[in-house]
Amino acid sequence: MVDPITALSIASSVVQFVDYSTKLLSKSSELYKHGSLADNDELELVTKDLTRLTGDLLVVGKKQQDDPDANDPEETALRELARLCNDIGQQLLAQLGTLKVAHPGNKLEHGLESISKAVRSSWKRSKVENIEKRLRKVREELDTRILALINNKSSRLQVLLSELLAENRRTEISISNKIDQLQREITQAVEQAYSRRNDLKGDAFATIGAKCLDLAEEGVRVASSQQVLRSLHFKSIRMRQNAIKEAHKKTFEWVFDEGSGSNGERPRFLEWLISGTGIYWVSGKAGSGKSTLMKLLCDHESTMAALKTWAEPGELGVASFFFWSAGNKMQKSQQGLLQTILLQVLRHCPDLIPMVCPSRWDGNDLNQDVSDPWTYQELLQSFQRLAKLDSLSARFCFFIDGLDEYDGEEIEIIKVLRGLITSERVKICASSRPWNAFEKAFGAYRHQMFRLQDFTEDDIRLYVSETLGEDQSFQSKKSSDPQYELLIEEIVEKSNGVFLWVYLVVRSLLRGLSDDNNIELMRRRLYGFPSDLDSYFNQMMDTIEDIYQEESAHIFQVVVNAKSPLSTLSFWFLAQGRRSPGYALEAKIETMPDEEVIAISENMRVHLNACCKDLLQVTVDNIAGKLLVNLLWASLAHLEEYQHVQNEL
Repeated sequence: MVDPITALSIASSVVQFVDYSTKLLSKSSELYKHGSLADNDELELVTKDLTRLTGDLLVVGKKQQDDPDANDPEETALRELARLCNDIGQQLLAQLGTLKVAHPGNKLEHGLESISKAVRSSWKRSKVENIEKRLRKVREELDTRILALINNKSSRLQVLLSELLAENRRTEISISNKIDQLQREITQAVEQAYSRRNDLKGDAFATIGAKCLDLAEEGVRVASSQQVLRSLHFKSIRMRQNAIKEAHKKTFEWVFDEGSGSNGERPRFLEWLISGTGIYWVSGKAGSGKSTLMKLLCDHESTMAALKTWAEPGELGVASFFFWSAGNKMQKSQQGLLQTILLQVLRHCPDLIPMVCPSRWDGNDLNQDVSDPWTYQELLQSFQRLAKLDSLSARFCFFIDGLDEYDGEEIEIIKVLRGLITSERVKICASSRPWNAFEKAFGAYRHQMFRLQDFTEDDIRLYVSETLGEDQSFQSKKSSDPQYELLIEEIVEKSNGVFLWVYLVVRSLLRGLSDDNNIELMRRRLYGFPSDLDSYFNQMMDTIEDIYQEESAHIFQVVVNAKSPLSTLSFWFLAQGRRSPGYALEAKIETMPDEEVIAISENMRVHLNACCKDLLQVTVDNIAGKLLVNLLWASLAHLEEYQHVQNEL
């Protein structure tokens, strides 16, 4: 991937060689600016340095040549310059070897300047001038090639550097790279050196080599960081978080106001964000809106402002993970949790990668697009190293939703969370249903927890009022009959803080309004609605027509056990398989026209609604361009009534 960067290493090696060799042949040689060496060491040192520089030319040149795609004209020209310099280097080394024989013990009476004079006097004047001429030619050609390499937008180097910068922006990696700055500095250094081209022993030319090497190292650093981050990413990493609906406007604002709930308690969440430590637990009934709240908290401006105060004077890193019992393995496992959090931490602080993931950093093969999968143990070790970084000034807050949807024992995930906060620079906000294990682990710290349903009464009232208020029929009826206003309060009272129940009730009432139901029928809808989600599921199952009962049970099993949401087209194929058990083996393998795919997908959406009523929802995946089937509520599979139906099947 980064072989074009090798061209910069070649340019840097050629610059160093030309600069060194030119000064070696100069009458007033100044090979070293500071300090001095014993006379009898100098000739040996010069020989070693020139051998190293000549060897570097061979190494970087061969590395570039081995790249099958290295057919860029500028890279080819640089390899040729490296070859010419290698020829010159061999001649100079041979001559230095002669001097060592002529001066036993490597002792010259007048130091470094004597080496230069000895080289010049041991050759004919024409030979010295010929080498100087060749060095000058290499230098002039090098200036042209470096400028073309840096400024030609179609060169492999420029394409690669542009891709690196684009990936930084696309993936929101906080790499404070110097690529643009170094490219400008190289161009300036070349132009400055060209204006002083007759001063072969000046420092302007040497600056070019140093800048080229800096740019090469920076390019490799950025590419290595991106490769490690890509290895942590997985396809469904944000699927669950993206699927959660946004909070209704102006709801959940109390969480930052420090006001009292219906039981007189204060959440003290803002206080914890600013100065708290450890784990803050958001407890809530099934369907109370925990995931919606956690999604809001992750990037809310009030969250960020408070956490930045906590992190001062260091940087702040925020990461999140949403467990999903209906998702694939990575969406409900410790592996998925740790891999997602680590990716976000390192994306925010990529300079930590060499220290946190040393084996990944040192073992990077930048010519491979795919890295080895991460192991659970490797992820744990990375977090352990992060916790032990005493010099780290950054602080991190992790938001982890749905501990009750973790696929394993509760005590296991509790242990993992406690392991993540061994450093005072890390704290966690986690949410779950009030299961005994979580109550025991987090419930005792009353100043670092709240029960969501105790604080959402006003939110539910706002949601009901505004949602029903958007219906013109409701507005008209409410203006002439105060009973409709009372209906809102009755919904709030019956909700018991369960937002999902409220959503379902309001949807039923909106259907009633479309049928021009009067207040009596609206109340019958409300009071006839199941008082809990288990009962609602049971009622929905009872309303499914007998001809769909068996098929709906199969569909629920598929949806709940699928590793990721399936398309409506997938359910069409499953239906064909149920009708004809040999369908998968007998059907022709052929491309289905787009028009047919669209028609089948839409027909299946209607059919799935008939089979499963309102318990499934079909959403549009804009990226994949298909309709995906999800449970209306992610935790539906946990309902006792659903488990009963599944067991019967």
